[in-house]
Amino acid sequence: MELAIAEPAWGQVRTSNELKKRGVSISPAGVRCVGVRHDLENMKKRLKALKAKSYRRQSRRCAPCLAHQQRARANGLGLNLTGRRSYLKGRTASL
Repeated sequence: MELAIAEPAWGQVRTSNELKKRGVSISPAGVRCVGVRHDLENMKKRLKALKAKSYRRQSRRCAPCLAHQQRARANGLGLNLTGRRSYLKGRTASL
């Protein structure tokens, strides 16, 4: 199920082939059955699960990290997804 969440755009055949490369023998129908069992049978549901997993991971950040993010937002500095400051936020590049 980790592979289905990590790569939500992969279908049953692609997931089955990737698992075979890793030494797990499962048919595309087997991948579908497991996906249905875990309510991840289509891409929309897998994307939703990936978003929830990402949100849970962000909420587990340490207190100093969260305090730093709040200070950065208060000072008008944006933070990108990696936690690095985005100094170009709101600026346009002149060519």
